[in-house]
Amino acid sequence: MAIIFPILSTFDASGVNAAQRAFKGLNGVSKTSVVAFAALTVAVTKFGASAVSAAAEDQKAQLKLAKTLQNVTKATSAQTAAVEKFITAQQFATGVSDTELRPAFETLLRATGDVSKSQGLLKLGLDLSAGSGRDLASISLALAKAQGGQFTALQRLGIVIPENIKKSKDFAQVQEYLNTLFGGQAAVAAGTYEGKLAILRERMGEVKETLGASLIPVLTGFADKIIRDVMPSVEVFINALTGQTSVASSLSESQQAAFKW
Repeated sequence: MAIIFPILSTFDASGVNAAQRAFKGLNGVSKTSVVAFAALTVAVTKFGASAVSAAAEDQKAQLKLAKTLQNVTKATSAQTAAVEKFITAQQFATGVSDTELRPAFETLLRATGDVSKSQGLLKLGLDLSAGSGRDLASISLALAKAQGGQFTALQRLGIVIPENIKKSKDFAQVQEYLNTLFGGQAAVAAGTYEGKLAILRERMGEVKETLGASLIPVLTGFADKIIRDVMPSVEVFINALTGQTSVASSLSESQQAAFKW
């Protein structure tokens, strides 16, 4: 509700007294409301800035994955979108952040050269990570090496492959063995209290990123305008202040007119 103070009155005792009475009319509730509104404004501003930052990071990660897909498999935009959908599905099913899932998927994709195989290995990696307590990045790298016949990285993570399976040089047998040992561990972890909190956190994070993404085009346009229209004048003015050139000689005709007003 707008609060109108009769300050703009004739300068006499009655005008001053009227203004004073209006200010005194601000009771405790009104002051509390003002403070609350100010706090809310700060909170919203901080959240907006955080949302934009999160969206920018997510955008960068998406573009990186898209480029890897294009380089390795010549993926189309539709195929890239399908992979992003897969990543989001794993994120919401396990509570593992997409900032972990995308790099892990890229590691596997470079090793296999195949999207479908990489998706299967990522799911296996999530089970191995949940079951062994090892981070997904290390697990994915170990799986990528195992896919090429190198099992040392897995062994260093405490995941030992029997000699007869290693000698077969059949990675399908390796996957089957690992699935037998670790299959379903990611789902079990996701069903715990900690897992559900992680899933909730990821869902809330996606909402935040979506909000931030809607603000990025606006802020990008604003930044472009500042860079294009404002910074040249600022740089010219600073150059003049530091003695590198004179203001009059550096400014364009329109800029000089602006400073004369």
